[in-house]
Amino acid sequence: MQLCGFLLLTIKVRATKSVAGLSSKTLEMYLIFFMCRLGSTLNKKGYVPSDKSGKGVYQTLDIISVFVILQLLYCIHKTHKATYQKDEDTMMIFPLLPPCALLAFFIRMTLSRSDFYDGIWAASAYIDTVAMLPQLWMLTKIGGYIEGMTSHFIAAMTVRSAMGMIFWVRAYPDAIKYGSSELSINTVIGTFVVQLLLAADFMYYYGKARFSGKKLVLPENPFSGSAGVDI
Repeated sequence: MQLCGFLLLTIKVRATKSVAGLSSKTLEMYLIFFMCRLGSTLNKKGYVPSDKSGKGVYQTLDIISVFVILQLLYCIHKTHKATYQKDEDTMMIFPLLPPCALLAFFIRMTLSRSDFYDGIWAASAYIDTVAMLPQLWMLTKIGGYIEGMTSHFIAAMTVRSAMGMIFWVRAYPDAIKYGSSELSINTVIGTFVVQLLLAADFMYYYGKARFSGKKLVLPENPFSGSAGVDI
């Protein structure tokens, strides 16, 4: 589902020859997320499936996602730079990273039996929590009609968050069994709850548009000083 979301953005860029409505900051956050996640899953088995899919399929899907993101960033900053709405993609991402690293240092599960690899996995989970914020912020500033594939991307990532929450709720007893604290597993589940809450407003308008058969329209930001844009 996660890879599907990024592929939808690729389809949008190739079909429209435009990166309008895409946040480079969100893609950069997801790139850091994958680097941390792969740093753990390529070296330790604590957070990968115990069946055959954990011997390469899980990691391969994440690696493909990395290449898709790099391709999208190249389009944003090189091939389709003229269509990038830089003035609307203004959320600073650096201040979001140190708190994620600090939280990972103090609160992490222990499934890899390694402070370092458990730490970078936890950091990826916390970065994942805030990765969509720049995209949602950008769309709020733009307002107006939102291009279909961009909205499908956010919807796909929201569904992925819901699936992740369900997985970790079901895995709760196993995480405790293998030595993780209740605080650490509850925090991981909480990251998905936060992601769903952050996307709740967008998903309301997305669902409303899907059921009515109309285009997705977000309210204009009254503080942006600009009219909505039909992307």
